[in-house]
Amino acid sequence: MADINKMTAQESLNVDSCGIWTEGNATFAASADANTVHIDVSSYHSLTVEAPSGVFLNFTASETDIDVDGGVTIDYGSSINSFKIPHGIGNTIYLNMVSTAADTIKYVLH
Repeated sequence: MADINKMTAQESLNVDSCGIWTEGNATFAASADANTVHIDVSSYHSLTVEAPSGVFLNFTASETDIDVDGGVTIDYGSSINSFKIPHGIGNTIYLNMVSTAADTIKYVLH
């Protein structure tokens, strides 16, 4: 009989599993390169972010300040967005982020 199962249950439900997770807040006084927050995310698979205003973010192999004048911004407007953490960029992976305004960004690493 032919095997018609195209995906596992996890793939067909489009879910991830992770034994550890961390939640946190990053508070910014203003948007500037020097205010970049660096978080080691090597042990995690996904990032979920909620920001009242926009946020600049990237993933790098070292702690890198974000250039707010030439960077890419993601406008949130209090929405929640998820990102996969790219594990192919090095042994240690850093999330670098800075807000586009003075506010608090909530995040969950899982």
